[in-house]
Amino acid sequence: MTTDSSEKRRLMQTRRITCEGFQRDDGLFEIESVLIDFKPYAVVVGDRGRIEAGEPFHQMRLRLVIDTELNIREAAAATLHAPYAGCTDINAAYAGLAGLNLGPGFMKHVRDRFGGKAGCTHLTELLGPAVTTAMQTVWHVRDQLSLPKALRRQPLEDVNERPPEVDRCHALRIDGDTVRKHYPGFHAGALVRSSVDP
Repeated sequence: MTTDSSEKRRLMQTRRITCEGFQRDDGLFEIESVLIDFKPYAVVVGDRGRIEAGEPFHQMRLRLVIDTELNIREAAAATLHAPYAGCTDINAAYAGLAGLNLGPGFMKHVRDRFGGKAGCTHLTELLGPAVTTAMQTVWHVRDQLSLPKALRRQPLEDVNERPPEVDRCHALRIDGDTVRKHYPGFHAGALVRSSVDP
């Protein structure tokens, strides 16, 4: 299967998600995420009535303030466009993200707190790319602050001290060539050798 379609087709829906990460002067980071849905034709739905072609069907914003350890210090959500008047009622609940950590288990906490009628489907979906953006924003800064380049070449006994990107995807798997080349101290072979060296 190729990524290009040879079939005639008609655009029905566009979803745009934009996420940006900012470093603040106080040492914290802000992640601004926006989701916009629109259609190339007019629809009549919900409390909005007629939504014209190209007019946002959904438009949600989510702001997270995080520290270098990926702890959420503040969170705020806003619904600018939605088909139903009641969609905005849940925005304040997302302040409840404060205190969570974006590391392993985060999405389970999100499902527990904001699943089903306890949240907004689209704001909750927006958290996935927001978290990825947060990782990309913070990790490199954190590595520069706490993981000097020389250290990347020395195996560490505590696996939690390795760069967080190692062993998180296929390309950066702990036994792969990319880790062997760019993080040799954290490669599976180096860790095995380190554990048996006197």
